Amino acid sequence: MRHMGGRLSFMKRMTVLGFVFLVWLVVRTGEAAKLPADDGYVLPVASDEIKIVSYNAENLFDTQDDVGKFDATFLPISSPSKKSECPTLKPGYREKCLNTDWTPDKLAVKVQNLKRALAAQGPLPDILALSEVENQAAVQLLATELGYKNLIVTEGPDERGIDVALLWRTDKVQLVAQKSLPVPRLTTRPVLKALFRIRSARAKRVGGELVVFVNHWPSQASPSADRITAARVVRREIDADTKALGEGYHAIVMGDFNSTETESPHPVRDVLMDARWKNAMKDVHELSDASSNPMNGTMPEGTYYFSGRWNRL
Repeated sequence: MRHMGGRLSFMKRMTVLGFVFLVWLVVRTGEAAKLPADDGYVLPVASDEIKIVSYNAENLFDTQDDVGKFDATFLPISSPSKKSECPTLKPGYREKCLNTDWTPDKLAVKVQNLKRALAAQGPLPDILALSEVENQAAVQLLATELGYKNLIVTEGPDERGIDVALLWRTDKVQLVAQKSLPVPRLTTRPVLKALFRIRSARAKRVGGELVVFVNHWPSQASPSADRITAARVVRREIDADTKALGEGYHAIVMGDFNSTETESPHPVRDVLMDARWKNAMKDVHELSDASSNPMNGTMPEGTYYFSGRWNRL
């Protein structure tokens, strides 16, 4: 997994794209903190900065049958009626579904592993976006372990019941509104949109509204056109927001985009980063590479090992 840090001023409208599974973004509302030359993967966060992390939880399912969803793989073998659906799957998936005994003990191990991975990046993020989660119950287990009291989980049409979630602390940001954005004509995860007000005197002077979009786009088993459809949902929403909120509007788009570098047309580069679009977004990875971020020399080559190589999927 890849950690990335970007430090951005709120002196003008800011739109940022988190183009990774795990994004570590520090948004500055004041002067930058002085950083040590090498502090591993832990980037210190000043009192006037906001840390935002995006993480793919890789099948955070509870052990209960989610009615109407095909969650047989992540159920105990003691649920024979549900496991009977496994043979309808393709080879490989079929065997995994039949042989996975997803018990409360295994779920507890999963939650602890996620807690340990997220703890490796340092202090608890002010905003944590999660993709590939099943429901409120599963996310609540992790939130309790991490120490979050506030969370949102979408409820979309994905056949397996996978959704996205957002957790946050209230000392630096305040939730103002939330919205679930369906992707037209697709049985995929909706985009979660949350509007936050930043608790900072400086942010209030220059416009302290921050909109976060949490995404989990259709997988590589789907055509690029489906991911482009999802990207256009976000783009249209940003256009509507900028008309309503004006220069006080700042947006961060993050999550699992499931997009490889070779796709063409590309759902990220050609939609969200389209230079012809007045609200064209910036890639956090590129901003980090162009900065003097002390972490640049210590990060791995990508966010995900996909098809035999590191990829910023």
